[in-house]
Amino acid sequence: MARHQGHKPLAALRGQAPGFFETRDSVAYFASNNPVPCPAGCCSLVLGPLHFISPATKKRGGETKRGAGSAMPLTHRMRKTTMKSIKATTMAEVTAVAIHGIGFIPTSSVVLMLTNETGLLATLRVDASPEAPAEEWAQQITTYVHRVSDANSVILLSFENDLAMTTQQFRALGDTLARAGCPIRNSVLITDGWVMDYDGDSTDAVEFSTVAESNAALALMFSTNKAAKMAADIPACTTPASISDLEKFITDARHMGFEDAETRAVVRGTLADMVGGYRHNGKVSPQHAAWLAGICTNKNVRDLLFASLATTSDDAGTMSAVLMGEKAPEDWEFFLTGADAVYTALEFIPEASRTDLLAGVGWARWIDGKGSEAMKFLALALESDPEHRLTTLLIKMINTGELPRSASTKR
Repeated sequence: MARHQGHKPLAALRGQAPGFFETRDSVAYFASNNPVPCPAGCCSLVLGPLHFISPATKKRGGETKRGAGSAMPLTHRMRKTTMKSIKATTMAEVTAVAIHGIGFIPTSSVVLMLTNETGLLATLRVDASPEAPAEEWAQQITTYVHRVSDANSVILLSFENDLAMTTQQFRALGDTLARAGCPIRNSVLITDGWVMDYDGDSTDAVEFSTVAESNAALALMFSTNKAAKMAADIPACTTPASISDLEKFITDARHMGFEDAETRAVVRGTLADMVGGYRHNGKVSPQHAAWLAGICTNKNVRDLLFASLATTSDDAGTMSAVLMGEKAPEDWEFFLTGADAVYTALEFIPEASRTDLLAGVGWARWIDGKGSEAMKFLALALESDPEHRLTTLLIKMINTGELPRSASTKR
C-alpha cells in the first residue's frame, strides 16, 4: 500500500474541514500504546482529566520506540462521560479518542496532543497548509503550543485529505518543538482510509474503519449524551414562528435597555426558562424562538442575552469580560446548553431574521475555543447581512489567531 496517496475513504466518513483554534473538555480516562499525532492546519484545544500511558510504538524495520509513561488530564466540553476509565491501547483507539475530543473527524488537518508529567493538557487542531514555509509554520505552532500550555511532549496526528502537512513541515515542527523542550513523542498518519505510524513503512497500518469499531470508540459513544451542533447541520425553517409573536417581541425590544433592572430580569428569566426546557427535552418552542429573534433586534439587549449565558453578574466590567472571552463562563454546562438551545431555535426562524442569532452562536463557539466552527456560523451571518457589525468584529478577532482566555480554562 502506497503512503500519501488518495483520500476519498476518509472524506467519505463525513470529515469536516477544520479551521482556526478550537477547544473541548472531557472527563474520560484512557491508556494508550501509541500517542498519536494529528494533521496540520487549524488548532483545536482539549483540556481536562484523562490518563494517557505511552507504550511501545512500532517503528520502521520492526524496531520499537517507547515514550515515557505519563498521566495526562484531558477535558472535553460538549460531551459528558459517565465511565471512569476508557483504555486506548492501539492507534485506532487513540485516533478515536482524538476525534471524540475534537468533536468531528478532521480532514486536511494536523492534531497535536500536548502533555506533561501531570497528564494531557490540551489538544490542538491546525488546518493543513502545505504552501506555508516549513520553518515559519513550525515556529508559529510551537509559539502557540507554549502560549496555551506547559507541555513538554507532543503526540501528533496527521489527517490527510485534499491537503496535508509536508514532510519538511513535519521535520521542522519536530526540530522546533524539541528545541523548545516539547519533542514529538509519537506521530500517526491517517490517510486514504488507513491509520499508521507517520514515520513508519506502513506495515503497521490498519483500516480507518477500525477506529469506529475500537473499544475506546464504543465506550465514548455510549458515554456521550449529545452530538455537536454544527453550522453545516442547521435545520431549514420549515415551520416558522408566528409572525404576530415575532412582531410583538420586536416591539417589546424597542422599550428595553441593557442597564434596566426590569429588562435584565425578563431576559434572564425567559432565558433560564428556555434553557431549562431544552435541557429537559432537547426542544425549543416556536414562542421562545420568536422571542430570541425579536429581542435581538435591539443590539444592547442581544448583548445582554448572550452575556447572561456566561454570567449572572450585573457588573458592567464582568459582563464585558465574559463577552470578550477574558473571563470564562461561570457555569459551562448552562453556557453550552444555552448556546445549543439558540442553535435549535433556528428551526423556527426564517433566514432573514437569523443574523444576530447566528453571530451569537458563532461567538459562543469562539468562547468555547472552537474557532473554525465559529467562523462557519459567522460566514452564514455575513451572507444574510454583509455589514453586520458584530459579525465583522468577531471575524477580525478570530483572524488574529488569538484564543480567548475562556477557551483554555479547565472545566
